[in-house]
This record gives sequence, structure tokens and C-alpha cells, in this order.
Amino acid sequence: MLKALKVILIIFAAVLILSGLQLIFMPDQLAEMCGIGEIADTAKWFLGLLGVIWVAAGAWIIVAAVRDLLKNIMWVQFAMTKNILAVAVSAYAIIVGYVTFSQAGVILIFDAVFFILFMSLYPWGRTGNQ
Repeated sequence: MLKALKVILIIFAAVLILSGLQLIFMPDQLAEMCGIGEIADTAKWFLGLLGVIWVAAGAWIIVAAVRDLLKNIMWVQFAMTKNILAVAVSAYAIIVGYVTFSQAGVILIFDAVFFILFMSLYPWGRTGNQ
């Protein structure tokens, strides 16, 4: 089960890095894909900063996955926390009408699926976090 968790973490981290690079270098294209339209330059800057965070987090998640995962279990906990909070924020944004499901649904589903995978593969008894 630990090997499966490592594989899922690496896949998640690769997607996180790619998403971060898109936020940094392609904010206009992402806005268009989401149906947002044109975004202000300051918003592009904020998206770039978020992209940097995603790239850094993805890189460290890969490092944790290929090294001793149990010693670096906090990266799994980070990924779980990031995903469930992203689900909550995406659901809230859809409910109050900031975005439509067609704009945020893919992100909501992606984060929910990975949260469920991380929860089901988490080594509960082996980490001391019982």
C-alpha cells in the first residue's frame, strides 16, 4: 500500500508542477479555458505567485515520495489538507455563484479524487498518527 501511495503522490505532484507552470507562464490561456475572460495584470502576478507555490510543493512532494515516505509523511498530510480545502473552496465558490460548475468542476473533482486516494492509502498505523 505504501508503494501505491508513492505512485499516487508522484502523479499528483507532477500535475501540481504542471499546473504551477501554467499559472506562471500561461495565465491568459487558463482564464480563457475556464471561461473567465480577460484578467488584470495584477491577477496574473498573483497567479504566478500561486504557480511558484505549486511548483515548489510538487517538487518537495516528489522528494518525499522517492525518499523515506514515512519520515516525510507531513507532505502526504499537506497534500490531503490542500485537496480537502480546495474542494471546500471550489464548492463554496460554485454555491455562492462566483463560478459555475463548468468553470470549477474539474478542479473540484480532481481534488476530491486525490483526497479520497490519499485517505485510503494513508499508512495510519505505521506513522504514529492513530
